[in-house]
Amino acid sequence: AKVIYNLNANCQQNETILAGEGFNSEITVESVDWGRRRVNTVNDSTIIIVNNGSLPAFIDSIRTSSGEAAFELDLPAFPIEIPANGRFSLPVRFRPGINENIYSDTILVTVRQSETQIRRTLSGTGVRPQIEVVDWDCGRPFTIKGDTSIGTLTLRNASIFVSTKVDSIV
Repeated sequence: AKVIYNLNANCQQNETILAGEGFNSEITVESVDWGRRRVNTVNDSTIIIVNNGSLPAFIDSIRTSSGEAAFELDLPAFPIEIPANGRFSLPVRFRPGINENIYSDTILVTVRQSETQIRRTLSGTGVRPQIEVVDWDCGRPFTIKGDTSIGTLTLRNASIFVSTKVDSIV
């Protein structure tokens, strides 16, 4: 671009030439879907941020939109510099609570050279085993004090998503 100054003087016309390149960030961010995970567990993954551009890019912030407690970001110090054609790995954790639930949040990535935030989805579903008593037999109808009677108990996990292990029955 060229800026010309008209000074209304009998001197020559003054001008300034502005030279430079525009920058179009080519940052991509992956969404993460953990699918179905057992409640009350820790599930680690990684969000990959890729700079497909020919110049370095700077990430000024990364956060979730709602702060959903089931998702934890392991954030570094900012800004993050991602070299041209480089990538950055952001550790992220999904911890479904103790009850079955569908969890979702939006990750917001602010790129210094961009006017808008990049938005991607974090999602996962907390599931639990579904224990059913199928059959039981308590053994003899009466057991004398101090004696033992052997019975049977049959349990079934009706969940098609989560395995379980029974350590003891009290």
